[in-house]
Amino acid sequence: MTVNKILLLLLLLTLPGVPGLGADGLADLPKGKITARIVIDTNGDDEFGVYTDTRRCFENHLDYFLWHRGWDYEIQDAEFNNSMKDSTILNDPEPSGYSLKITASPEIISFSARNRDARSRDYYINYPVFDRISVSAVLIDRANEESVLYSRKIELSREEIWLDVESMYDIRESPEPPDNMIRRALNHLLGELPQQARKITIPEDEIPLFLVLDEAYREKGKEDYRGIIEEAVEYASHVFYRQFGYGFKVQGVSYMNLPGADLSGMNKNHMAVMRNVQPAMSCLIAAVYIPRDGFNYYNRGKSFHVGLSNIGKRQMITAHIPPPDQGSREWESFINGILFLHEAGHLLGGVHVSDAGSIMYHQSPWTSSITFDRLNRDIIERVLENDYPLRKVSSYLELVMTALENTGYDRADFGQFLYEFAEVNPRFDWPDNLFDSDIRRSAAYLLEGVSNCRAGDYEKARAVLYRALALTPEQGAIHYWLYRTTEGNLAKKHLVEAARLGFSDAVFELMWME
Repeated sequence: MTVNKILLLLLLLTLPGVPGLGADGLADLPKGKITARIVIDTNGDDEFGVYTDTRRCFENHLDYFLWHRGWDYEIQDAEFNNSMKDSTILNDPEPSGYSLKITASPEIISFSARNRDARSRDYYINYPVFDRISVSAVLIDRANEESVLYSRKIELSREEIWLDVESMYDIRESPEPPDNMIRRALNHLLGELPQQARKITIPEDEIPLFLVLDEAYREKGKEDYRGIIEEAVEYASHVFYRQFGYGFKVQGVSYMNLPGADLSGMNKNHMAVMRNVQPAMSCLIAAVYIPRDGFNYYNRGKSFHVGLSNIGKRQMITAHIPPPDQGSREWESFINGILFLHEAGHLLGGVHVSDAGSIMYHQSPWTSSITFDRLNRDIIERVLENDYPLRKVSSYLELVMTALENTGYDRADFGQFLYEFAEVNPRFDWPDNLFDSDIRRSAAYLLEGVSNCRAGDYEKARAVLYRALALTPEQGAIHYWLYRTTEGNLAKKHLVEAARLGFSDAVFELMWME
C-alpha cells in the first residue's frame, strides 16, 4: 500500500460518522455485554446542575434503548467530569464484551432568553433548552482497547416543530425539550444496533398486578396499544427489580368503560376504577386509558395530571401517552413505563420529592428519571419487608418519619406531603409521639407553615417556618417556603440556600430569575 493510500485511509477513519477500524457499523455486531459511560463535555460551570442532569438524562434514555434492543448492558454511574480518562471504563479484571463511550456537548440557551416570549403567554418553560447538541459514540472491544469497532459523531439542531400535532397551537410553539433531542441523538448514533431476543428476568419476589384497560383499546386501529402498555410494565418491572429485588407480574387483563375521555377526566376515571374493581389482597390494580388530548403531556409550561393514585391504596390509573412523532414510536413504552413506575411507587408508600433526578419528582421532569431517591428507597424497602398493604395511617406515617430520619433527606417536600396527606385524611387524629424528635417536630412546623402559606397567612407561616428552621437548618424545603413568605434580599437568601441544598424547585426559580 502506498503512503498516499495509507494517509487517505487514516483520514477517512477520523471523519465523523465513519465506522472505526475493521468494522462496517453496528448492524453485524456480535452479541456481548455493553459497558457504557456518558461524559458531558463543556468548559462552563454547572451552577444549576444542568450538565449533570443532562448526563443523567442520557443515562436514563440509553438504559431503555439498550433494554429495548435486548442487549446485556451496564451503565456506569460516573459523576460529571471533563478530564475522565478513557481507561477508567476498563476496570474489570477480566474484560469481555464492549465498552461504549458517549460524549455530548450541548449548547444551552439561557433561561432569560428562552422565556422572553413565554412571559407574554402567562407561562414559563421550567426546563433547559438546547439550541444544538454535538454527540459522539465510540465502541471498543474490551479485550483489546486498541480496537475501535465503531465511531460516529453527529450534531443536532433543535427542531422548531417537534410534535406531530397540527391542532394544538400552544404545544407546537413550545421549544423542543432536551430529552427529545437526546432520544433523537441516540437513534442517530446507535440506530443500527441489532435487535436481540430480550431476556426476561423473573425475580423470586413478585408483586402481582392486574391490568384494567379502557374499552378504547379494543377499537379498530389500536390493536398494538395493549402490547405497548404490557411492554411498559415489563420495562418498569426491570427497573424496579434492579433497585429493590422485586418485580411486577401481570396476573390478568380486563376491560371497562372509563368515563373521562380527556386528561381532565383523570380523577373521574380513577374513582370509577376504585368503585368497580376490587383487588385481591395481594394484587395491585393498574388502569390505563387513551385520552384524546394525550399530547398535552409534552406541554411542560403547563400542568396536567397524567397519573393518579392514593398512597398505600391498591388502585392506580395512568393516561396512555403518545410518542412525539411516528419516528419515535419505539420510545412509547419508555414514556408510559416511567408513568407506571411513579404511580406504583405511591401504591408502595412512595412520596413526592423535589428532586428532578428522582422518579418520585412531583412533575414530569425533562430528565425522564427511572431512579428512586434515597428517601423513597428507604420507605419502599420498609414497606416491602413488612407486607406492602399499608393498613394503618398512623403506622405508615411513623414509617415515613423513620425513613426521613435515617436518610437525612433534605430535599423532600415534606411539609407539602403532610399537607396533602392531611387533606386526604381529614379525620386522622395526629398522635403526639409522632413528632417526638427535632426532625419530626420540624416536619410538623413545616406542615403548619405550608398550610398557612397556601391560605395566604404569610405572617403566621413565617413564624412557624422559622421554628422549623431552628430545628433542622439544612432542610431545603424550609428555606424554599421561607422564600415564598418573605421579601427582598431575605427572600433571595432563602432561595439561594434552598438551591444550594439541592431543592429543585428553588433551582428552577433561580433559573427563571437569571
